[in-house]
Formats: sequence, C-alpha cells, structure tokens
Amino acid sequence: MKTSLCGLPSFTVPSARSCTARQSVLCFRCIGFYLQILSVRPPAAPRPQRESRAMIDYNEKDRGGAFAEDEHKYAKLLRAKRFAPNKFAYVNGEAVTIEWLRKTGMKEPFLIEEPDGLDMKMPPSALTVDQVADACGRDKIVDAMEVLTQADKQMTLDEWAKYFTQPIEKRKRLLNVISLEIGSTRLATMIERPRIVRELDWTEKVWPPRNLKPEFPRVQLYCLMSVKDCYTDFHIDFGGSSVFYHLLSGEKHFYFVRPTPVNLKKYEKWSSSPDQSKIFFGDEVKECIEVRITAGNTMFIPTGWIHAVYTPQDSIVIGGNFLQGMDIGGQFDCLWVGESYKCTVKIPIPLFCTNAMVLQRNIISAY
Repeated sequence: MKTSLCGLPSFTVPSARSCTARQSVLCFRCIGFYLQILSVRPPAAPRPQRESRAMIDYNEKDRGGAFAEDEHKYAKLLRAKRFAPNKFAYVNGEAVTIEWLRKTGMKEPFLIEEPDGLDMKMPPSALTVDQVADACGRDKIVDAMEVLTQADKQMTLDEWAKYFTQPIEKRKRLLNVISLEIGSTRLATMIERPRIVRELDWTEKVWPPRNLKPEFPRVQLYCLMSVKDCYTDFHIDFGGSSVFYHLLSGEKHFYFVRPTPVNLKKYEKWSSSPDQSKIFFGDEVKECIEVRITAGNTMFIPTGWIHAVYTPQDSIVIGGNFLQGMDIGGQFDCLWVGESYKCTVKIPIPLFCTNAMVLQRNIISAY
C-alpha cells in the first residue's frame, strides 16, 4: 500500500459511493468522481428570499433607545442560553503530529493552551490594530461585518483602526473584521503557521511553485479583529476547509454543532430560511457545545463543524484555512452543501476544484 502526499495511505475503490463519508480517506478515483459530479450536477434550486433585516445608516450619529439595545442582542441571548460543556481534547503542541491525527481521525476540534511545540511563529501578544493597519497598508479596503445585520460594510484599514481604538462607549455600531487576508503583507513575515498545518495543507504540499502558477488559494493566513460583543452567526468554513486559530489577545467563545447528517440537514434548512435571523440555530439541534479560549490558546477546527463565535473582549486572532487529506469526502460534502443548497458561504474557497485536481494528478503520478 502506498502513501499519499498528505501522509495517509491511499487505496482504490470503484467510486466515491464505496467510501463511508467522514470516516474514510478517498482515493484518487474518488476525487475524480466528486469533481465529475460537481461539474455535471443540475443547477441548484433558487434560494428563498430572506426577510429583510433592519438596515443601518452609518452616517447617522446616534439612534439611541431600542436600537442601541439591539446592538448587544447576541450577548444577551447567549447569556440566557445553556450549552453542553466542552469535552474536546486539550493537548501539548509536541503531541500534534500526523501519527496522532491518524489515530484520532481529526474528527473533533482540539485545543493547545500554550504554543510551545507547535513549531509556529506569531506576532507578539501586544500587537495592536494600528500596527496591523501599518503592516497591511492603511489604504487597504476591508469588509467589516455589522453584527446586528450580519452584513458587510467596506472601509479602509485606517478607518477600521480609528474605529477599533476609540473608547468603547463611543462605538455606536458593533463591527467585526474576519476576512482580512494577510499572506502578501509585511505582517505575514512575522508569522509561520503551525508545523502540522504545513504538513497537511494541500496548497503547501502539492501546488506548483509560485513562479510556475502564481495564482493559488489565498486562504492560508488571516488576521481577525473583533470588538467586545461581536458575534458571527453559525456557519461552516468555506469548502469544508479546516482552520487553525491562534488568539493573540482577548477572549473568544465558540458554539459548536457536530456535522452529523441530521445536523447538516437542519443547517441547510436554517441557512436557506427566510426566517434565519429569527432563529438561534443552537436551539434546533440536540447538542450545542460551548468552548471558551483565551489569549495564547490555539484551536484547530476540522472539516464541516458548524459553529458560531462570540467575542466578550476586544480581540486579535491570527488564523488560516487549509484543505487536507483526513476527510476529503467531508470537504466535498461541504462544498455540495454550499453550492447545491445555497447555504451561507461567506467566502467560497478559491480554486477548490483546481486544488483537488492538482492533488489527484500528484497521487496518480505516485503509482
């Protein structure tokens, strides 16, 4: 039996239907099968129109009253809820190896309290939003998500830094930057992703050299900046990608739902519902797990996990997305969910199928 480039055994089955979703590693024939059905499947049904949410006038100085109360509605909602306790693994950085992931299957999120042993490099915990803006360019346009509507507002990093650094009582709106890609900025020179991510990431392992194929999936490094009481509603990371998430400063609360077939069906229904904004998805499932992380912690989120994120303190995060070979079928399942059911996919992973085909060619050449 040969070993694929992701470090896992490869094997041959007649089609993807022979593989048990979320439990088996797909062979190169299965990858080809999934690429084929993605290219020939019928068009998706039109997505139902959502009930419009209150739109925000950002030029209005202050509405006050009930509107001001609504700005913090998610913080109040979460305080009133009861969640399942965190039973995910806490491990030392040295223990996070390919061999350990083979044993566990990388089926659940796991946490590392201290960065020692992860063989990664991060900016200092004292990194400020002003320093991020200087390193990335103050004229750079970013999407700032308005928490109340979960809609985006474009602004420059200079504007964002001024908003973030003003006193809390002067923040009339809660804004959240979660999609600032920093891979080609000066900030990236201060960062090296964890060793296990570099070993698993398809883009790192099989993508052609940049001078031969300069266009590549730019999802490997992000800087996320959130003010107190920000909230990102339930979602699956784009393309079923896995995530590493290192909290430089502040605190984060995650609310996880297992990606079981039943829960994914419920997510599809909720995400495409016109009443989505009125329904807390955690109430729709049997178990919603709360995980709290603090500055210095690193968390890994595997393929397909449905999750929401709340920020109880101003925070800065360095993270990134990667496709990997532990659950290829799950990654394609998540892509199918996003495309066929038109669920909430904030940022579709770029060059997903191209990345898979590059991997397929590399595996075939090994035989």
